[in-house]
Amino acid sequence: MAYVGFGRADLDLARNVIGGLGVIYLLVGILGFIVPMMLGLIPHGYTVFDNLLHLVLGVLSIAVAWFLQSGPTPVRR
Repeated sequence: MAYVGFGRADLDLARNVIGGLGVIYLLVGILGFIVPMMLGLIPHGYTVFDNLLHLVLGVLSIAVAWFLQSGPTPVRR
């Protein structure tokens, strides 16, 4: 993520990383409602706030990745 955020990455790579992370957040949010203990990985389980936060972050990330337009890339010297 640091390479995409601070490196000289193109816009398509940034869209793919943001979209991929959004899908992961969305899956974690949905799994938090189905399996609150995450198969023993989280001993105290998720709260409803945690699940909603993951769902909102996932939807926002996917929306940003979807609506981020790739235009002509400027030439770097």
